[in-house]
Amino acid sequence: MFGIYLRPSWFGACFTQYALFFSLSFQIHGDFVLISGDTVSNMSLTQALQEHKDRRKKDANAIMTMVVKQSKPSPITQQSRLGTDELFMAINPVTKQLLYYEDKAEYSKGFISLDKTLIADNPSVILHNDKQDCYIDICSQEVLSLFTDNFDYQHLRRHFVKGLLVDDIMGYKIFTHEIHSSYAARIDNFRSYDTISKDIIQRWTYPFVPDVLCGSSAIKVERQGTYRASDVTLSRSAQLGSFIFIGQGTKIGNDTKISHSVIGERCTIGSNVTIEGSYIWNNVTIEDGCQLRNAIVCDGVILKSGAVLQPGVILSFKVVVGQQFVVPAYSKVSLLQQPTQQDSDEELEYADSTSGTGELR
Repeated sequence: MFGIYLRPSWFGACFTQYALFFSLSFQIHGDFVLISGDTVSNMSLTQALQEHKDRRKKDANAIMTMVVKQSKPSPITQQSRLGTDELFMAINPVTKQLLYYEDKAEYSKGFISLDKTLIADNPSVILHNDKQDCYIDICSQEVLSLFTDNFDYQHLRRHFVKGLLVDDIMGYKIFTHEIHSSYAARIDNFRSYDTISKDIIQRWTYPFVPDVLCGSSAIKVERQGTYRASDVTLSRSAQLGSFIFIGQGTKIGNDTKISHSVIGERCTIGSNVTIEGSYIWNNVTIEDGCQLRNAIVCDGVILKSGAVLQPGVILSFKVVVGQQFVVPAYSKVSLLQQPTQQDSDEELEYADSTSGTGELR
């Protein structure tokens, strides 16, 4: 039900990325769609593809079309980002050509600097910091060739896109396609994981919603945005709030309160438990009297009676939290040895079914 992101080593990532582009360059002979694997979207590509093809007929240098959307302010935090760096884009409002792209990771001086030729060559330019990059691109075959020729590109946006924008020799151009009613967003950090999960539960991503993906017979949609599997064992005194998901085979005890949370499959939740704004994965055991707020709990975790997870806590696979133990806010707990600065480029291996367990007391 949930994805796990692996962080390959620098060399492994580079080798795999460019071996893939090199291989694809011999197999793809026309336009193609490049999408990040962690993007959730229900948009139709028909209009964006047609716009890209029409531009190519008029201008052979129009090799890429990026899908963008208006950022949606959060009613709680008033933040319009999904936990990502602030993004600045300069776009020609008439042609929709992308003229400038800068994220906060590269922006540290407190101001941005635009080349005067950008203003001189374009009679109309709008600078945006209210756009969200959906990481959905319609590309021409030249994109593959550029990647194989420039093996030092490590990041699609910071290196490839920005490289094209400042390259006056090749003359290649990037354009944008803005979506309005469709949904598209990328899950690449914990805040976006939370935001997009809530959007899925609130059905902004229809038809990619729990009852459709799992089948109406397996998941029941109830009032206040509650999704419950047909075989969930729920105490009559348990209180279910709005916008929650409870997976198959899960058992919930007396006087337990759950709101704005996702509960995975085959979980056992005791009595007098409070779960708010949290993500409980599969095969998790939560004993009586535990409290969880805005936490992520991975597969196989055991919380013994009275344990408390303060906001922002992340428990990795098979962690055991002892009785009455309070895990401080924003703690990340794992059974795996964490990488040091010296070996930070080594691959992280995730616990498999043969891994042991550890306990916080």
